[in-house]
Amino acid sequence: MHAPYAHTVNIDILNPALGPSARVALELTEESALALANAIHAALAAAPAGIASVNQKVGA
Repeated sequence: MHAPYAHTVNIDILNPALGPSARVALELTEESALALANAIHAALAAAPAGIASVNQKVGA
């Protein structure tokens, strides 16, 4: 289902290992995109520094 708006912020979440059908598409309004960005910033600010970093140590 597509969002009923002329313009949206679109984010595709892919899992290339499972092929092109393993995809979720998000169509966000400006307001919901900003709310998502704020929620991500808040979650990262509340977590220990580096916990979700690309350089994190798995199993440590």
